[in-house]
Amino acid sequence: MSNINPIPNSKPFKPGETGNPNGRPKRIYTVLKESGYSKEDIGDAFKEIGWQTIEDLQAIVEDETKPVILKVIARAFIKGAEKGDFRYVSEILQHVIGKPKEQSENKHLHKIVVEYVNPTDTTLPTSSESGEDSE
Repeated sequence: MSNINPIPNSKPFKPGETGNPNGRPKRIYTVLKESGYSKEDIGDAFKEIGWQTIEDLQAIVEDETKPVILKVIARAFIKGAEKGDFRYVSEILQHVIGKPKEQSENKHLHKIVVEYVNPTDTTLPTSSESGEDSE
């Protein structure tokens, strides 16, 4: 086995050292909840911002008189639009509205019967006593 590091210009971690000392970043909904906003507050802000243009969202972010919750959600929309990735917005939607129910249809339904038999139970009939063919 070779001790060569497979990634050029990288240093292996020392024992007990982590590659991400700050941990995973908190999600936007969690940050808002920890800041004291209720689910209803977040939902109301989301509804107010959801139909704005990018220019209007940018104006909300820059307006010092707007509540922080509106600015945070507006930034999430802007970030999602810029990157083409609406995970930030989707996360808020899932917490406020709920995840859509996923339905699947199983066309191959079979009934399976499982019998548990204690092999040491002498009161059970043997296969010859129960009428089963012994092969």
